[in-house]
Amino acid sequence: MRGFTLIELLVVIVIIGLLSGIGIASFQGSIQRANDAKRISDATSIMDAVDRYYLDHNAFPLPATAGNFATNCSDTPTHEDINTVLAPLVTEGYLEKIPSDSKGNWPYCYMYQAPSNYVHCNNSTQHGAVLIIATEASAFSSSTEYALVGENGSEHRYCMYSKF
Repeated sequence: MRGFTLIELLVVIVIIGLLSGIGIASFQGSIQRANDAKRISDATSIMDAVDRYYLDHNAFPLPATAGNFATNCSDTPTHEDINTVLAPLVTEGYLEKIPSDSKGNWPYCYMYQAPSNYVHCNNSTQHGAVLIIATEASAFSSSTEYALVGENGSEHRYCMYSKF
């Protein structure tokens, strides 16, 4: 009777393991890029709504203390809640709901500030409001890169400004 030797079985198992590892790594990159595409889309929607709100009210939605950050990070309790600060965007029909990052923990969450004066966002004082987002794998060319690239493990952080 001829069968497989232990060495042959181990070689096959190692090859299958290597191929599985390569496939999982490739799949993980696809998931990160998909998450980033959603983040960029959400951020664009939020800032478009903020701009439309400004055009109608001649003011930006403001945190309780102007200049404070509002965020939806579950692990940054010292900031105001972005859902409360941007609630007028929903109640007045600019957005259906305030989007949130699928991870929801720092640095993968949205941070809104009005008036904009954050030192790590270049020229932030020239804009009325800013939204800061982080990406896992993708570069976001239509926004200004945050001064602390790769902060807290994120691939990139970006400052998206209001148009006014």
